[in-house]
Amino acid sequence: MATTVRAGLVLLGLGQGSGAVWALIDPRSFYGDFPTKGQHWVSAFAPYNEHLIRDYGASFLAISALVLIAGWLADRRTMIVALVVYLIAAVPHLAFHAAHASTTGSLSLATLAVNVAFPLVLLLIAVKEART
Repeated sequence: MATTVRAGLVLLGLGQGSGAVWALIDPRSFYGDFPTKGQHWVSAFAPYNEHLIRDYGASFLAISALVLIAGWLADRRTMIVALVVYLIAAVPHLAFHAAHASTTGSLSLATLAVNVAFPLVLLLIAVKEART
């Protein structure tokens, strides 16, 4: 089971990290084209703000680094902490988009729901293993 959690942490870290790096390297493109050209999931909400996009990128890159390091170290307590931190960011993000679902559509909402459900399942596995 630890292998499952470790693999999941790597998937989470790489997934979030790729968007974070994109936001840092080319914030204008991230704003206009995330998740793919023509989707406009970010630009649907507010005018472009380079500072905000770069802050998002830096924050999510930090969370991604934590998650990847936890997967690499394979220490259950570190993995649990990383997953809790990930969920602290992911749950309010999902809640905001759920309240504004008409703005970006159901695919955005489904993606964010998976972004909460997957780490929650990993957390439950990690906690269960820690108890045994």
